[in-house]
Amino acid sequence: MTDRTAELYLAMDPAAVGKRLRTARVASGLSQTEVADGLLSVPQLSRIESGKRRPRLDMLVTLAGRLGTTAVDLLTGVPADRESEIRLAADMAELALLSGDGASALTDAEKLLGTDEIGALPDVERRVRRTRARALEVTGDLYGAAAAFEYLTGTDGIDLDWIRDAIGLSRCLRTLGDYARAVELGERAQEMLTEAGLSSSVEAVQLSLTIASVYYESGDRLKAQQLCRRAIAAAEALDSPVARASAYWNAGVIESESGRTEAALPLVRSALSIFEASDDARNAACLRSQLGVLQLQLQEPDAAEARDTLERAARELEWTASSEVDRGYNDVALARARLLLGELDDAREVLKRGQTAVAGKAPVTEAEAQVVEGRLAFLNDDKEQARACFTRASHLLTGVGNDMGAGTIWYELGGLFEEIGDFQTAMDAYRRAGAAAGLHSRTTSSSTISVERSRD
Repeated sequence: MTDRTAELYLAMDPAAVGKRLRTARVASGLSQTEVADGLLSVPQLSRIESGKRRPRLDMLVTLAGRLGTTAVDLLTGVPADRESEIRLAADMAELALLSGDGASALTDAEKLLGTDEIGALPDVERRVRRTRARALEVTGDLYGAAAAFEYLTGTDGIDLDWIRDAIGLSRCLRTLGDYARAVELGERAQEMLTEAGLSSSVEAVQLSLTIASVYYESGDRLKAQQLCRRAIAAAEALDSPVARASAYWNAGVIESESGRTEAALPLVRSALSIFEASDDARNAACLRSQLGVLQLQLQEPDAAEARDTLERAARELEWTASSEVDRGYNDVALARARLLLGELDDAREVLKRGQTAVAGKAPVTEAEAQVVEGRLAFLNDDKEQARACFTRASHLLTGVGNDMGAGTIWYELGGLFEEIGDFQTAMDAYRRAGAAAGLHSRTTSSSTISVERSRD
């Protein structure tokens, strides 16, 4: 008898088990008298088969042996070979997700959830639902992913997997711009973790950092910095490389978004080295992308090194379980780097790929892509197209609300509208950027559009 058998027994449905027992007995050609012989009375067996009596576990094991089956088969209704097949399929869906094939992972997960047997294997069902939620996020269906993670966090019982689901939901809500719900969820989850005695875990640190990023993007820098400092202290106390890397990463993001790029770089590099050493390919790829963005934000942008960093990140993001938004964000940054280097044709090509990835999913990155497209149009002496792109970027940002990334792009747009002679719109852009005081331009210390043209 295994621990799993005992666990299934505690959660058994007597009516379902009784029906399976009777079906197995009839299929074996045995009478109730033959099956009950020396173990229990025929009336007792009859009550078990009708679901009116709950058999003892040892009795169920013996009955299963007499019928040529197993207690697990009777408890789940899934034959051992079929259960192995389902578990293998769940493993393959997870593997597809980890290898970056979100579409296949989603198809496989939904196929499994459509089977009749999955409900009888609750541990497998939860794994598959989590794979589906992550696959929806990876393929860009953030609303679907949020709903899937919300379903998972609505189940009873708080464990480390529950924390990971809460982090996934908070992450989706943050990307969708629903900061109020993201913060409410995160703070409620933290209270539940404390009550469950799980506040000193790597996942708890990661949840705290996710909440910090929500606070920061919604404009509450002080709260975000406080949470980051606490998370770093907790990570150091845990002596966990993953927790430390996550804390350094988030602290680096806050430093960079506050305009302190020089202070952010060593934090991000430290986090990247930890993720690389731990073979965390997805986080290493995303962090490398962030490093490339930081290299563009320096007072004197290192466009060539940023291009190389972002190109490597693009390759890594392609074969890991990154989302379309992750890849699109990287491509837009790579287009900026190529623009600064005068590689205009290559910039247009990679920008188009990035725009396709983020369309309708990440308005701030979508607006940034419009800014880059406008810069390219201006360099092609098409001021009207440039103006149209900058205007589309403004429209996208108008619906975002109070967001740090949006404020940065508003500031950049102010300089760009000035350069094309639209001073009234420029003032409005600067006014909107002022809501997020202290932000800096994402590209250079100057808002000028001019770059060194390629010799090609």
